[in-house]
Amino acid sequence: MRRFIQKLNDFMVGRYGFDRFSFALIIIYILLNGIDSLFRYKPAVYFSLLAAALLVLGFALFRILSKNIAARSREADWFESFLLRIKYNENKASFKRWCKRQMLRIKFFKTHRFRVCPCCKENLRLSKKRGKREISCPKCGNKFKIHIFF
Repeated sequence: MRRFIQKLNDFMVGRYGFDRFSFALIIIYILLNGIDSLFRYKPAVYFSLLAAALLVLGFALFRILSKNIAARSREADWFESFLLRIKYNENKASFKRWCKRQMLRIKFFKTHRFRVCPCCKENLRLSKKRGKREISCPKCGNKFKIHIFF
């Protein structure tokens, strides 16, 4: 096993290697394969998704094994600027908040309702009591009106 790892290290010397962009391409490949499995009985869609998935995987492997480090660094810089433009970290945080809120909704669906504070975006767990009421956020102290229908 040690010999294999040494040979792999010798092979990778002078190559670009694995980075965030290559990781994203591999995730896209996995997603395309997952979508591909949904269309088993439509051959045209199946083969086009399979071809796209293999193309994405091929490009990821090309980037990992490439010896043109300057070009791959420019691509990685472009990808990082793309993530900044789409506000990746802010969207990731809001997605985590959304997942947390959904898990709590499932856990307490019989007794509570959940709302989000418009100021601090904190998840608030409220009793199931129907009607209009004014509540204050325990985190920021903001008062706002809500209406619980059912």
